[in-house]
Amino acid sequence: MKVEGMIKPKKGAAEIVDELFEDCLKDALLAENAIIKALPLMVENCTSKELKSFTRAFNRS
Repeated sequence: MKVEGMIKPKKGAAEIVDELFEDCLKDALLAENAIIKALPLMVENCTSKELKSFTRAFNRS
């Protein structure tokens, strides 16, 4: 059945989409790990009294 205006996907398109999705997930994981690594240093170097008190309270829980 041919529907006018429909585009037939190319062979292997599903694999390409899967690869792109996997690459996006890897990028997100790398970004998350970079943030996790940077946060302690950011907390250590913060100058705001409110932020310092928040981080102390956060570390106690």
